[in-house]
Amino acid sequence: KDDKKWLTYWVVFAFFSVIEYFSGFLMYFIPFYWLLKCLFMVWCMLPGQNNGAEFLYNRLIRPKFKQHQGQIDKMMGDAQNAVGGFVDTMTNEAKNLAAEHLKAN
Repeated sequence: KDDKKWLTYWVVFAFFSVIEYFSGFLMYFIPFYWLLKCLFMVWCMLPGQNNGAEFLYNRLIRPKFKQHQGQIDKMMGDAQNAVGGFVDTMTNEAKNLAAEHLKAN
């Protein structure tokens, strides 16, 4: 149970961090931004059921994830294939370079 609580917190924290990164310029226009952020993080960490992290995860993040799960899975598969192809190409290139080096010596 405790693991689920903290994993939920870290998912919400990561989600908030990504949003904050791309809208960082807004923090200069919001008075007391750092205080509000601190209070938000404390709310997300509150003990007990239905803390901020659980509330945001169940009401916002999880439904959107479920809605777009097929697209996310496809993108992850495409990325995995691209990385796998790159690694295969680099491995073959390294083998060829090593073979050429051994031939030369």
